[in-house]
Amino acid sequence: MYGLYQTTMARSNRNHAPHQAVLKASTRLIAGLATSLDNNDAFVIFPALRTMHTGDTFPNKGMPIMDVNNGGSGLAYADTLAKAAKVPNIDIVITGHNQTVLTSADIQTYSEFVRDFVATVRAAKKSGQSIDDVANSWKMPERFLKQGYAQNTPVNRVKPNVEVLWKELN
Repeated sequence: MYGLYQTTMARSNRNHAPHQAVLKASTRLIAGLATSLDNNDAFVIFPALRTMHTGDTFPNKGMPIMDVNNGGSGLAYADTLAKAAKVPNIDIVITGHNQTVLTSADIQTYSEFVRDFVATVRAAKKSGQSIDDVANSWKMPERFLKQGYAQNTPVNRVKPNVEVLWKELN
């Protein structure tokens, strides 16, 4: 329906509480968007609730994990998120770790954040900076700070993503 691979979870009462069986019966798993966090990206849709769960592909309003060791791609991350943001009839987004629920517009903003980070790393590499230069100097852009993104991202969260992108940009 969304141009994505979809599967509907089968209803199973075995070893589940009744409410879990109902959720399983009314759930669609959307996969095949692309790779981002890892090669197991999936977005779970609860159509009756107009809700999507993004898992750790959209963990919170902060730096993601780009897990290339498990098939992820920093370069494809923003596109994956942008596709998820376009899934229709979603009012509520449950992220992997955010303290409150969000909206599809927040997924779109997160894709823009990731795209901005990728562009920053790309420009730094092209200008001859080192991985350490980028990791140590990167600051959350003001635009995202105003939308509640984490202000102080530790270098040990930034550097692994810079390294991932550096390799992918070769």
